[in-house]
Amino acid sequence: MTNPAEVFDTRGNAPGPWWWFGKNLLVAADVLSQHTDVDPGRLLLAGQGRAFRTAIAVLGPMLMLRACAMECLLKAVYLDRGNILAKDGRYQKPPAPDHDLVTLARLAELSPAPTVEAMLAKLQRWVTAGRYPIETSWQRSFPEDASGYAWSEADEGEFLRFRAALFENDERLSVE
Repeated sequence: MTNPAEVFDTRGNAPGPWWWFGKNLLVAADVLSQHTDVDPGRLLLAGQGRAFRTAIAVLGPMLMLRACAMECLLKAVYLDRGNILAKDGRYQKPPAPDHDLVTLARLAELSPAPTVEAMLAKLQRWVTAGRYPIETSWQRSFPEDASGYAWSEADEGEFLRFRAALFENDERLSVE
């Protein structure tokens, strides 16, 4: 009979499932993106019509899915570098705060440029902001003007370039 803890460890330490889930989350984010006529990087220029209201409704969940996808993909690279995420039947958190994409990118030895780090820092906020109306404490919250959450054309460009770089460096992420 197979030991469930060993199965858990094997699955948790295999990069393939982390790549697969990351890719699936990106596909889901792409589906949301396709259901609006408004480019997320140009959202504030869109006006007030139905497309604008739809874009506002799907932007948070789309960015949340992208953030979760990046977390999975970065953990896959982290595993590819010989690290572990499962031991003795339990998840082993990387030495990073929860959902910290900047630290995960560094732990995965990707050496992201400062502009990529800035985009990842903004994107990681959406892991929570895309599904809950508040953070876990007021200290983790951002100003009422939402300046820490605003997604710009520059952010969109950095995200698309970073995503493409991950895809081109791994056949598991081929778009075919």
